[in-house]
Amino acid sequence: MDVLPLVSILIPTYNQPEFFRQALESALSQDYPNIEVVVSDDSTDARVKNVFDGYKNCGRILRYFEHRNYLDSDWIGDKIVANMENLLSKARGEYVNILFHDDLIYPKKISTMMKVFMSSVEDQVSIVSSARHLIDEDGKIIRELNSINLNRNTGVATIYAEEVGRLIFFTGTNFIGELSTVLMRRKDFYRNCVGRLSPGYLFGVKDRTMWDISTYFEACQDERNLVFIHEPLSAFRLAGGDQNTYNWNIRLSALMDWLSFATASYLLDCYIHDSEDFMVFLDRWAKNVRINLSGIHSDWEDRLSINVIEKIVAALEAMQAYDFNAALSVGIEWIRLYSSETFEVEKYAVQDSHGIWIRKRDLI
Repeated sequence: MDVLPLVSILIPTYNQPEFFRQALESALSQDYPNIEVVVSDDSTDARVKNVFDGYKNCGRILRYFEHRNYLDSDWIGDKIVANMENLLSKARGEYVNILFHDDLIYPKKISTMMKVFMSSVEDQVSIVSSARHLIDEDGKIIRELNSINLNRNTGVATIYAEEVGRLIFFTGTNFIGELSTVLMRRKDFYRNCVGRLSPGYLFGVKDRTMWDISTYFEACQDERNLVFIHEPLSAFRLAGGDQNTYNWNIRLSALMDWLSFATASYLLDCYIHDSEDFMVFLDRWAKNVRINLSGIHSDWEDRLSINVIEKIVAALEAMQAYDFNAALSVGIEWIRLYSSETFEVEKYAVQDSHGIWIRKRDLI
């Protein structure tokens, strides 16, 4: 009898031991026989470790790594990415499911998704996802999240590589789901720009806030597809908690990440191919910006990154003037600010005598 491929379920943790217990039990309940569960714990105390120790004799491959994060960064996203990178480096499976410690996966998730991978031709499929449930802190279902038009006969949709990226860009939504929702090949997390497995980069542009989106963009290039299953196979927890100083900075930085992703995609002629595509994206992006800016309360203004606000306002002004060159310049400035070591703008574009950026491919 052939041995089924090993699947690594990777759980990055940070405190919240009861949520972790539920996530761990959901991983251990999988009916797929060949799994390992790997935990990388960035908690500030031993509560998660104590929960883990209670499952050592569960009969599954179960591994724990303490991951105290001493990055020289005060940005919470950098620490989360570092925890996921630690897990990816420890994983032994050909396939991986990153399961955040407050989410859940249902017993048939891995086996259902592995059937798709094992029936596909070579590397034709890069991502398998599904509908999922939105749950509250107590695990009660709020609603089902399913934004894909499915084949009524099969309950499955195949979305082709280019279409995946363009749908994400031009709807401004993550219709695929969070990283807990998907199953992918471990090798598809490798990023040449940093020489390691990481969910934190898109084409070399640093992703500070949306590791799922950049991962999907990367995985679906090179003509590889997404398969989406109608059945909810996981649950995304809408957990409450105290507001912190990262809240609005994260939301606004995410908007700038969207702009930098679009800029890089335009420069590389991947998903966004011309100035018209770029401006169509920017129109949708600007509407989201205005909605977010309207929600900022005056008491938050002195806690927000002035640099983020300045870049967002500059991009909005460019959009209002329908000034493609000005908007592109803002995107390039953001890339150079945070990704200069991993994305060399000058490799793909040059400035003319008026300071206008032109793609090198357009000069040929």
